[in-house]
Amino acid sequence: MMQIFDAEICYQEYCELEFDSGEEWESVSLGNDEDWDTPVFFIRTYEF
Repeated sequence: MMQIFDAEICYQEYCELEFDSGEEWESVSLGNDEDWDTPVFFIRTYEF
């Protein structure tokens, strides 16, 4: 894949698949949720 797409696209797609597909990760935005340029962090949530 790295030969077809650049690293940024590959990492972005991997992160989207890894973090958005399951229920154990929750996204935390540092700004406006409507702004696509706002940094987003992911935290792992656990059920006790």
